[in-house]
Order: sequence, then C-alpha cells, then structure tokens
Amino acid sequence: MSLGPYAMRTKILVKDKEVCCPTFNDTTDGHRCPASKTARSCNCTPGGCTNKREEGDDFLTEKEVVDVPHVAYMGIGFGRGDPQNANPFLDTLTFNGQPSNGSSSSYCQGYVITHDGLYLGLNGQITNNFAWTTLSQQNVGGYRDWDTPPMIYKINNGSKKNGTILVDTGIPNSYFTNSPIAWATGDTFELSIPGNSQLYKLKYNMAKNVNYAVVGSPNPMQPNTFGVSSKAGYVNTGRKLLNCFDIAYDSIGGNFGYRYLDAVGCSQYVTVAPSAAPS
Repeated sequence: MSLGPYAMRTKILVKDKEVCCPTFNDTTDGHRCPASKTARSCNCTPGGCTNKREEGDDFLTEKEVVDVPHVAYMGIGFGRGDPQNANPFLDTLTFNGQPSNGSSSSYCQGYVITHDGLYLGLNGQITNNFAWTTLSQQNVGGYRDWDTPPMIYKINNGSKKNGTILVDTGIPNSYFTNSPIAWATGDTFELSIPGNSQLYKLKYNMAKNVNYAVVGSPNPMQPNTFGVSSKAGYVNTGRKLLNCFDIAYDSIGGNFGYRYLDAVGCSQYVTVAPSAAPS
C-alpha cells in the first residue's frame, strides 16, 4: 500500500458476517460467541444488542447471522500486545524510495490524525503545539509496543477511577467500565487526560433518560451512545473526541499527544490547565 512518499505493508482482515450475541463478554468468551449466548432474534442498536426471543424458543441451535457488505474500518491501534508491524501505519517499508528503519533526519515513525487528514511520520512542524504523555512500554516477544494512554474518570460526584483511554478513530459510540445502563438527565461523565504541558478535563452532560443513549447534546465530542465495556479501567471515547482534538502517536519514543483545537462548541466542555498530573 502506498500513501504519498510512504510504502507500507498491510494485513487485511475480511469480515463479511456478524452474529448477534447480546451478552458477549470479551474477557471470558475469547474471540467467539458461545453457543449458549447466541440469539435467534435480536434488536441491535449502536448501544448494543438485546435478546427479543419469545419464552420457550429454542435459540441455542440458530444464530442471528447477517451480512455486512459495507465494512470499511482499518485498525491503526497500539497497546494490544501486537508487534508494531501489525499496524499498517507503522510497518513502513520505504520512505521516498529508500528503506525505512523507523527514523531518519526527516522522518520519525508515528502518525498524526487531524481534521485536515492524517500524517505518517513525525517532525517538529507536524507535532507543533502537542501536549505529550509518556506511555509505559510493553515487551511483545522481543518487539516493542506501548500501553494506551492514562486517564482518570468519574461519574457525577462519584469517586475518581484510574485507567487507560482509547481515542477511537472509527466508531461514533463510547464504551467504558462501569457505565450505567440508564442515564438520568443531568448526569455527568468527566475525563482527565494528561500531557507534559497541559491537563485536559472533558465533561459530558447526559441529555435524556434512555438506555445507553445520549442524545440532543451540543457537545461536539458527545458520542451517539455510552455503552458498557467489560475491560477494567478502560474508556473508548469514540471518534467524536476528534472534533476538539488532534492526536499523535510516537511509536519510537513511546509518547501520545493531544492538540486542543478550540473549535466551535469545545470550550464549554474542555478545561485546559497547565499541569501534567490528572486530578
């Protein structure tokens, strides 16, 4: 695969069907829906699937399988226990026709995602005004990988909880540990994310008392829904956080960066403080 001056090697996972599995647990169920959890009749929304079967139906022998002909996602994440060559944006073979070893005088391995597009490779100009947070290093069979960035979150006036954040570039929904199934009007969800020179506090206001859903909010970062994640200490923001931030990943030094955009509507929900310690 070629993109500008870069030539990359890309692995492709083809998915052409989905199975309805309302109570799937990614911690205990592995990568497949157990037969005991498959449902013959489901109601699937962005917040998840619920079982609609009639009492007495034999739903263990049939699966709700649907074709998905228009899937258009490509994973570019990190911190999943995979070597960096599993990420097409990091498995760069050549730069300007020359073999790439991850860095040079004009190129350092990594990427930036902005409203104007994406940039492969980092330099001082591309990463200007980013606030960086240092990532913990993983060892993946001798290969280098980095943990996802740290954060602190809380619901309403509850206790603060430590965890990690995934800024998703694909889905419009958010998932996090201990998410309430039903939100009440006036509930709040707050995230604190650190950088080396800035601390960002993000606030989400729940606008309607419906299961999973958050609708009618003017917050540019507000996801379509808040779903429950079974991963401990984890928040997936969904892609709408990118309405207020650019993000960057330095895969050589192990840093993740945020660049606040101060776009229309963001200032009401983002507090910027000169601190690197979340609170």
